Amino acid sequence: MSDINPNNFLGANAVVVGRAGGPFQVKTLPSGTSQAELSVAVGKGYKDKDSGEWVDKGTNWYTLVGSPEYAAENWPQVGPGDTVRI
Repeated sequence: MSDINPNNFLGANAVVVGRAGGPFQVKTLPSGTSQAELSVAVGKGYKDKDSGEWVDKGTNWYTLVGSPEYAAENWPQVGPGDTVRI
């Protein structure tokens, strides 16, 4: 198995599953290029094996970055609280 993913980038692949903080936003960098950002909240916690109750351990926030064209094609209908898998 190769450690190069199908896009030919070195490193690992990751899947983020959580809830969107809102629609994506396009930002212009000082260099003049643009990037789209989408905030995703992922809950930390676990189900207690003895009580069966959910134990909440907070939330991690991730900012996903892509080109504005990618975001318009793949994140067009994402709104606050929507479940996303990216």
